[in-house]
Amino acid sequence: MRKRRISKLALALTASAVSALLIFPSIAHSDTTIVDPDESWSIPNEMQIPGSMAARFIDNSGMSQPGLSYLTQNGMNPSNSDTDPTCDSTSDTKCDFSNFNFMATLPTCTQDSEVNCIAEVGAYDLNGTKHVGIFSRYMPDKAQNQYEGNPDWNLPSGVGASVFTIPDVNNPAGNTYIVSANMDGHGQHSASKKSITLEHFSATIIPVQIVNIAEQLANTGCPLVPRICNPGVIRLPRPDGTVRWGLTGGAGDSCKAISFGENLCARKQAFPINYRFYMKMRLTLMPTGWMHGRLSDPLISVKTTGKVSELEVTALPVKVPIVFKRYIWNEMPPALQKLYVPTTGSYIGGNWSGSFRLLNDADASDPMKRAMLSTPPSYENAGITELVSWLPYVGDKAVAAPSYWSVRSLSGSELADANSCFTNPKQLNGIVTTNSTQYSAGPPVFDKTEGFLNYKVASPHFTSSGDVFKGSYDLAMRSDVARCIYGFSKAPVSAKVSVVSADGTPQVATTVFSESDGWVYLKARNFEFSSPSVRVKLEQEAPAPTQIKTTITCVKNKLTKKVTAVSPKCPTGYKKK
Repeated sequence: MRKRRISKLALALTASAVSALLIFPSIAHSDTTIVDPDESWSIPNEMQIPGSMAARFIDNSGMSQPGLSYLTQNGMNPSNSDTDPTCDSTSDTKCDFSNFNFMATLPTCTQDSEVNCIAEVGAYDLNGTKHVGIFSRYMPDKAQNQYEGNPDWNLPSGVGASVFTIPDVNNPAGNTYIVSANMDGHGQHSASKKSITLEHFSATIIPVQIVNIAEQLANTGCPLVPRICNPGVIRLPRPDGTVRWGLTGGAGDSCKAISFGENLCARKQAFPINYRFYMKMRLTLMPTGWMHGRLSDPLISVKTTGKVSELEVTALPVKVPIVFKRYIWNEMPPALQKLYVPTTGSYIGGNWSGSFRLLNDADASDPMKRAMLSTPPSYENAGITELVSWLPYVGDKAVAAPSYWSVRSLSGSELADANSCFTNPKQLNGIVTTNSTQYSAGPPVFDKTEGFLNYKVASPHFTSSGDVFKGSYDLAMRSDVARCIYGFSKAPVSAKVSVVSADGTPQVATTVFSESDGWVYLKARNFEFSSPSVRVKLEQEAPAPTQIKTTITCVKNKLTKKVTAVSPKCPTGYKKK
């Protein structure tokens, strides 16, 4: 995923939009509204107190918000800042498509001939019975910057998130699910060059309850027309009177899709247990390389016909712990304080951070006037180090553990140091999934000396209820990729999967290896945290030495006989000539 180091102003504006939605956990406390403290956990309002310095470690592996779609010309901010950079379609006459960018929440397919769309969603129960989802609507019904794609350009359409019901697969609030497949990328379309590149891909399934939040939105300043608080690109004024175009609005932490024009929030719920969920997509822009996921026991299927690929992912959801802690800067433990730059509040290892207060540059450099939140991506090595530093100060305990079913592609930067066998740009090579709060960037690292694939993870040792948190890890990769890494033949392989604590102590964990339909599947279960490494070593029996046959000539009186064998011997009565 591309790093977005957003300006203080943009972060403050975004934080302001988010803070208006921090009331969501208390929305509509009626008999029919269900609020799950794990699924609806959000940043506390205390984060806006001047002098606040906090860190939040939460899964943010999704590429974008469900329902976020836009097509822009020449980037987000063209030279004329008064010009709306978004386009309705490739026929939009005000847009110059010599360079363009797109973010697309894909539509649901309405017929078999459609591509770059969600073809099917559903779940399997314990008996293997398939429950196929039924498309209900989009949310919002029209995305803030919705646009029509162009099959001739290979450009997908961008719409709102899809709402499905899955019959008999009931979450705590019913059988409603937000389903989102997102793509972003860039392209060129001119007389001299026509191209399009997919940069990121993600897919999510989220159990929800759709609730009316009219009372809570009454004073947010979000007009019904245009619906500027839906996720999207809008004109943002600066305090000095200048303007920029950027992303704002959105659903906050507890609402996973929103329609401000209808006062509707899709409140996140827990997944029902013992169901394997699946999503099938028909794509011409197919993700390649490597993917990460918040899944358990994933099964991957890719079927390609001509230029169209059908990607299907089937897996169990997982719960991922959240770690959060806030201090006032001058009361912060020195060991933590020294991890952050006093004048910016940024983590010394580099991360995403922002202020919850809109300040000028002078005040923004004062730690007692800022309200800074460090929120590292869940997939960066620096985030592992930062989390481990905070764990002693949170009692090695999570504040919540929401559930997820999500998968995303890796960016070029995440694959920069990966083994070349992982990075074949013409195919999907594999996926690694875990329920750990933080995990390594990229695919597993191959240690040539010892022959291990190593993968680092980090999480609190305890759940919010005080139970020991048990880790899960799955690695699925194409069989030919596994053999490429180790230089194996096409003969069957076996594997050793182990978990090693940060101090080098081996852990007892349940491990499984299998190979089917051209994919190798490995998994580790029930290991403990805080920062162990998962190690995988593939093995293959050495082939038996080639048996070389030789021929000898044997004689008996006038009779001659040739004998060919590995160790030829003359028959009884014959002598070797």
